[in-house]
Amino acid sequence: MKPDTFNGKIDGFKNGINSKANITMPQYLDPRFTWLWCNAFHDDDLDDTAWETSFELQVPPGLRLGMLWSAYLNITKPPLVALIMPTFTYLAYANERLYDETREIHFAAEKVKQDRYFDTLKERADLSILLYDGHSNGSGLRGFMTDFWYIGFLEREIGSRGYNLITDHDISEYGAPLLKRYKVLLSGSRPEYPTYNILNSYASFLEDGGHFVYLGGNRYYWMTAYDPSRSHRIEVRRTDQGCRTISLPAGNRHHSLTGEIGGLWRTRGRPPTQLFGIGSCAMSVADGVGYGITEETRSDARLAFLFYGAGLETAKNIRDLRLVQGTASGDEIDRLDYGNAVIIAASRLAGGHSDEFLMFNEESMFPMTNATGTTSDKIRSDLVFYQTAAGGRGLLGGSHELGWCLGMDEL
Repeated sequence: MKPDTFNGKIDGFKNGINSKANITMPQYLDPRFTWLWCNAFHDDDLDDTAWETSFELQVPPGLRLGMLWSAYLNITKPPLVALIMPTFTYLAYANERLYDETREIHFAAEKVKQDRYFDTLKERADLSILLYDGHSNGSGLRGFMTDFWYIGFLEREIGSRGYNLITDHDISEYGAPLLKRYKVLLSGSRPEYPTYNILNSYASFLEDGGHFVYLGGNRYYWMTAYDPSRSHRIEVRRTDQGCRTISLPAGNRHHSLTGEIGGLWRTRGRPPTQLFGIGSCAMSVADGVGYGITEETRSDARLAFLFYGAGLETAKNIRDLRLVQGTASGDEIDRLDYGNAVIIAASRLAGGHSDEFLMFNEESMFPMTNATGTTSDKIRSDLVFYQTAAGGRGLLGGSHELGWCLGMDEL
């Protein structure tokens, strides 16, 4: 479809009139706001650099999955557990330089380790950008290390043959049948960018009684489009809600890959709470807090197994850990919104978050008052357990920092 012949509709969009999506096209003087402008390249666009192959590697047939790469293996009897690597988040945060306070778009902590990669990106602003940057003309366009702790945790607890690795790419391509090969799914630290097929696949897995463990934050937040023919690409078009660095104007909010409207999944009727009960609510780069274990949890015999052997048999708190932000609850945090689950522990019972934790703007009505850690009960991180009607169980931790705690023998 060429922009100069665009008729105001995108064929194949399921939710529009007559299977098409009607689009209101603004007629502003600024060329960035017109659909016709979208066929142009930016001077900082980069797709495939078409480098020559440096070497080739023949993967041994019996090589087990690990962090060197992720692959879909058609094996007869897979392990019961699969760790889902949020590879779309890796793409979104690739080339991240939000720490650079000299740039127009940034948010930085005071303590940043400045290694040679930091210096290279600082000196070479032309080396490409991430989804949180803007193009050089002003238009719109980090979690991998945390997930190493998940690998170490699984190696320690169930051994190298007890789990497989699958990715966002795999789920987008193979869907629910891939997930249903496993009894338990363990999500990575920040699966922020799901596609329509990913959400449907999770829903089908849960409806069949699958078990789900999620010990991260900022889950299933932005609507994402994926190009299976060019797997190094995703497309994310942020609209007028959500914790974001860029908002796209009307006329630029539909994904060119699929025709779907961009923005938050909650604005399309697919909030993360619909599947898992908890969803994103706040963030900060300041120090967080621990989790205070609820009295309800201690008196529930069903939940005794959660504390056995973890050093928490008599503990009141999941203690502070001196990693990253120093705590189990920090960075981007999620809370329980549905009442059909048990809150195992909550950050508010461990002192609560400071006023440096700010509520996501979609969580607050007009005006923006009572939107900081000490003034709103909506700013909290919940550790949640639930059971589904199909017999499945879920253990959900509402903090990006919680994944770092898996590297500890005791919490």
